[in-house]
Amino acid sequence: MVAGEDYRKHLKAPRQRHAPLSRGLVDLGGGTMAKRAGTVDPPASGGDHLLSPEELAAYLAVPLATVYRWRSRRDGPASYRVGRHVRYKLEDVEAWLEGRRADPALPGS
Repeated sequence: MVAGEDYRKHLKAPRQRHAPLSRGLVDLGGGTMAKRAGTVDPPASGGDHLLSPEELAAYLAVPLATVYRWRSRRDGPASYRVGRHVRYKLEDVEAWLEGRRADPALPGS
């Protein structure tokens, strides 16, 4: 760099991030929406459905690293070891979410 030269022109431009269209949906063009790969809907029966960390991240629309960080800090929903795999019960995830509601006095907040 030459003295007096503007240093900013040597810096990389920040990457542009695209805002998500809708939770779990991608635009196929022409007004057509499709389910994004890796997203999961809660099962209709509730029951003891187990989610993998990847499915939990997709369900909550958070990065997978966030799910692992919650687990290591014991800050996230209860998890279970099934052999060498980590799994989450959907009912535990929903109870954990309910406990993290911004204002418990307001429904839906």
